[in-house]
Amino acid sequence: MGGKVNWLVCKVGCIECGIIEEPALMMIGVYTDEEAAVAAAREAAHTIARRWGMTNPEEPYAVRAAEVLGSRLGAGWMWTPADHEQVYAVQIPF
Repeated sequence: MGGKVNWLVCKVGCIECGIIEEPALMMIGVYTDEEAAVAAAREAAHTIARRWGMTNPEEPYAVRAAEVLGSRLGAGWMWTPADHEQVYAVQIPF
């Protein structure tokens, strides 16, 4: 790895409560910069929030990096716009 990363944006449905959107894991896109990834993730969070009548699409939570010393892979942001779905924007190898 040359130290370059892209950003993966995906939606994950809940597997515990039985309310699973199809598909349970949906890739939204891969982006070259964090700003574009965050914008796409926030848009997806707004869509989910409208569908479920929820109100938490704005503020993301930090996602911790992989447990490889010095690596930021897997680090990024998570939105919880509904009780049953999350949207992630995380770093992946380029």
